[in-house]
Amino acid sequence: RVRALSAAGQAAAEALSLGDPLPYETLDEVAEPGALDELERAGLVTVGADPGGVLRIRFAHPLLQSVTEASLTTGRRRSLSEQLRAAPVEHVDIVRRAGWELACGRRPRTEILLAAADAVLLSDSALAERMARRAVEAGAGPVGLATLSHILSERGDVAAARAVLDEGAALV
Repeated sequence: RVRALSAAGQAAAEALSLGDPLPYETLDEVAEPGALDELERAGLVTVGADPGGVLRIRFAHPLLQSVTEASLTTGRRRSLSEQLRAAPVEHVDIVRRAGWELACGRRPRTEILLAAADAVLLSDSALAERMARRAVEAGAGPVGLATLSHILSERGDVAAARAVLDEGAALV
């Protein structure tokens, strides 16, 4: 069903697959004119307001999202992540935003990665560590090292946490 769309419709579906659900204004920023209407008319997405009144677009079925995302090449994922990263993101979950930061291939915004690492620490400590490490690599400094140390400690790797703290102390 996605392959039957125009190139603009397919591109909009691909962008949505990297953040389903997305605020209407975020997806509208990266989609070509008429692409969102095409997705809605084809029955591939639904549009509805959340309790805060923000219009959100989501795939009509989770399999549509999974299949669309699975078809993305690395280059296409990077390109779409860069576009989404630059779009209005006021109502986008911090973890989704961090995913775009990791995928886009540019220097990530470390404050987003560190906030997302804190948000997922208890539910996905491996992802939290990956985000914190990438933030440190990108220059997050002592704050990034402290966050990484905390995550490592929570994961039970006290020796590594201590080594990271020592590294941070040497910077101050």
